[in-house]
This record gives sequence, C-alpha cells and structure tokens, in this order.
Amino acid sequence: MWREPLPKPPYSQPHIAKIDSGGDVEWERDIPGVDQAIPDGSGGVIIAYSASVLEVDAEGNLPWGEDGVSLDLGLSDICSDNSGGVIAVRDLGGNLSAHRVDSGGNILWQTGGVQVFVGPAEEAQAVGDGAGGAIITYMREIPCEDHIGLCDSDIYAQRIDAEGNVLWGPDGVTVCVEPLYQFSPGIVDDGAGGAIVFFVTHFLIGDYASPAIHAQRIDADGHKLWPEDVQVWEGAYLSVISDGSGGGISVWYGDNESEARAQRLDAAGRKLWGPDGTALTFRDLHSPLEVPDGCGGVFISWSAVKFTGDEVSQVSYYVQRVDAEGNLPWGDDGILLNR
Repeated sequence: MWREPLPKPPYSQPHIAKIDSGGDVEWERDIPGVDQAIPDGSGGVIIAYSASVLEVDAEGNLPWGEDGVSLDLGLSDICSDNSGGVIAVRDLGGNLSAHRVDSGGNILWQTGGVQVFVGPAEEAQAVGDGAGGAIITYMREIPCEDHIGLCDSDIYAQRIDAEGNVLWGPDGVTVCVEPLYQFSPGIVDDGAGGAIVFFVTHFLIGDYASPAIHAQRIDADGHKLWPEDVQVWEGAYLSVISDGSGGGISVWYGDNESEARAQRLDAAGRKLWGPDGTALTFRDLHSPLEVPDGCGGVFISWSAVKFTGDEVSQVSYYVQRVDAEGNLPWGDDGILLNR
C-alpha cells in the first residue's frame, strides 16, 4: 500500500530502541537504514534496507556486522525462515529471485539467488512456510500482443523449500487469472504449510472498472482450497496480516484518508466481522502500520498531520485496536499517544 510520505528533514538517522513491558527503554542505537523489519525469533529483529539485511539481537548487538549482509539489489520483501534467519525476495528487471541468509549471516543458496519466476512480474510478497522455506506471491504482467503495453495482470504463487528448490514448477501456480487486472497481492501463512493470498481485482460495471479485494487459500502443494475467491470488500489500498489462527486480517483505506475498514477471514474463508467488516475512523491518516495483537485481532497505528500553508504545524500519533470479534475496545477514535 502506498501513501504520500511526510516531509523529512534534510538529514535523518534511522534509529532503533527496545522498550520493555513497563515502557522503559532498555537500549537504543543508530542503524544504517530500515525499510522493513521482522522478528528474529529470539527477541531481536531482522531489518531490510536498500539491498541488505541486518540483524539486531535482543541486546542491541549487530551479529551480522554494522552494515549487515548485502544481497546486491533492492529487496521486494522478507520473511522468517523459522530458524533465526531470513528469506529475501528481490526484483531484477521483473525477474524474481529469492535468497536465504541463515542465523549466522551466511548466504545459503546459489550465487544470485533462486529464480522464482522469469518474465514481467512485480509486487512480490513472501511468507514462511513453517519448514525453512517460503511461499511467494506476485503479480505476473501480460504484455499486449498487438501493441506495446500491458493488457492484463494475474496473481501467481511459488514455493521454495529450505534448500532452495522450486516446488511449484518454473511458473508457479495460478491464484487468480480472471479477465482485466489483478494486482497488489498480500500473503499470510495459514499455519498448515500453505497461505492465504489477498489481492485487488478490477471488474467491469458497464464501461467502468471497479476495484475489489479478494482472497484465496492455497495448501502446501499449491492447490486452491476455497471453491471460489472470497470477495472481502469493494475497494483497494490493501494491507494484510495473519490472525495467528490460520486466517487473515485485511485492512483497507478510503480515498478521503479518514475512513477504513477491517475484515477477518478464518481458514475456511468465512467473514468473522460481519458482511461489511469493522468500520474504522481516522483523523488525517498518514503512514498507517498494522501488527497482530496476539489474540486474533490487530493493532493499527497512524499519524495525523496538520498543515499551516505548506508547512507541517502539528503531528499527532494514534493507536487503535480491533479485537478478535471485530470490536474497538479503545473507542472509535483510538488512543492519542503524544498528549
């Protein structure tokens, strides 16, 4: 999901801190960058930035070095290998490759990584398969036959095992290949070696193409488990996380940046938070971030920005919780953090 970034000062130093359950800072340190972060399974975190992955352990040390492990080119996504390491997916001119770095910071697979898909593909997202490998979903681009340009795009998935073997053939398996465009895939593990893939698709209403969020579950062998794709909602700007129980939670945002909804699907594809999901209200939404609450729900944080002319005059930070039943225990407006 893309949002307009907030203005930044001419120079900014990425920083990381560990805060205990009482709100006290245990340690803090500078880091070279951060685009994405995942737990390392031992109280620390693995960070992706630019073309590198960096581990910060539970004590704030950098066991993979000050700059981490370089994988040469920009990364699309990372996921845990369930053994203290990371699997990273990168995009080289539309050709997708995957790399595994173990808990000691060693690159395990062949030089240049394992080829996931050869051809025009973008928006790769990955999740661990629970056995040291990963399931990767991506948007496959279909060029036009009679003129230059893109005439279609479909959603595919590929699985790579812990040794770097491609399991679902050179092109992966199809998740959705309906007419018109499918894009913005997101993926969560289903806790059984498979995954739930969310994506946005366009469908025609007369001459107008309307976006809608759909989902499909695939098993460890790449077979679809739901008879039909589940339509979650009509809209786009999708973000997804696991609910920790074999299902997934999707959050999507309206164009006016003050409205959002959330929906939870279980492992059978049933909507748990009503047919329309849970309505959320934000104030001047910027940089939303969603993480599981560990109890089947989700925490959502965001910043609300006020401008005076073209200058930022005030930034307020909020957090909201949606519980496992789709309720808002912290009220409709959430909690203001910087009072």
